[in-house]
Amino acid sequence: MLFVEGSKAYLVNPLSADSSAYSYGQAHAILTGFNEHEGSLFTILHFSRMPSLPLVPAHLAELESRLAVLEIHQVHAMRFPVIEFVTFDVANPDLRIGSEFAFAQWWNPDAMDAVTDTAREWHLTTYPDNRSHQHCLLTWETISAYHGQRQGYESNGDWITPAAYEKFIRGDYLRLRKVRRNAEH
Repeated sequence: MLFVEGSKAYLVNPLSADSSAYSYGQAHAILTGFNEHEGSLFTILHFSRMPSLPLVPAHLAELESRLAVLEIHQVHAMRFPVIEFVTFDVANPDLRIGSEFAFAQWWNPDAMDAVTDTAREWHLTTYPDNRSHQHCLLTWETISAYHGQRQGYESNGDWITPAAYEKFIRGDYLRLRKVRRNAEH
């Protein structure tokens, strides 16, 4: 886990006996500010503990109902315990300063790597009829010959559904692949 404090960053290997600042599970955050600019929404959240990585993509959810309130697409700035995020193409969010939300992260590090690796080749394949199945690395949908999606995009043993491929790889919905390409040049 990467812990950022001011201008310093620390690699931390949390143990179950460590303080709750290193604990796993869904983090909670308090909305301390937001600003719309050119179709993007910048939200500032204060966390009581550092969420696990990767921080994005994620969504804010109501604490009681767990209903999603706002998708979170990228980290804009971070100085823990305050993190500023950006969400693209959002209009008129119903947000209130001081509200507390569950911070629900979507992916594990493998999923993030699969999406941001612009050199990775994905091939549309019919899943083999071998009585097994896979789960989409990005959405957790079932891919198999007998249930769920019958085809998927496969790369290095990882599978994603055609819809996930179109949205997150080809369409770069979260603009994560564009960020990676720009950083490599």
